[in-house]
Amino acid sequence: MKKIPPLIASRSAPTPMAIGFLNPAIVLAPELLEHENLDLILKHELIHLKQKDLWKKVLLSAAQTIHWFNPFVWLMNNQAENDIEMACDQRLLKGQSKEVRAVYGRMIVDVIRQTRLPMTAFSTRFSSGKPLKKRIQALFDSSRKKKGTLIL
Repeated sequence: MKKIPPLIASRSAPTPMAIGFLNPAIVLAPELLEHENLDLILKHELIHLKQKDLWKKVLLSAAQTIHWFNPFVWLMNNQAENDIEMACDQRLLKGQSKEVRAVYGRMIVDVIRQTRLPMTAFSTRFSSGKPLKKRIQALFDSSRKKKGTLIL
């Protein structure tokens, strides 16, 4: 990244998130500024910004808006959002030990427990609910992935 995005503390932030298209920023709840794994939280959000995940979400939302009547587009959107989060996790943890992965997994659960408000459409955020179990399991999946699977 050419420019370090500003860090904004906001009581309205339900979870850590990256926001903004032209002037991106990272928003955290004030209590997370003292979190023992703040470095992992910030790296995760910086990866979202570097991978241009906010722009991907715009495209997904546009498809969902145009095809609002199609349940498959809604399912695709939900799965794509989960995939974006897991891809970010994998990039952050590439080459890391199982101990670091365990710390990261506990940090995700800890941060999600603090979720208070609904999320905005155009932000990255830590996922919760049913996909959380799959996301945590993926942290420890060291099997080799085929690049063509995503295209399929």
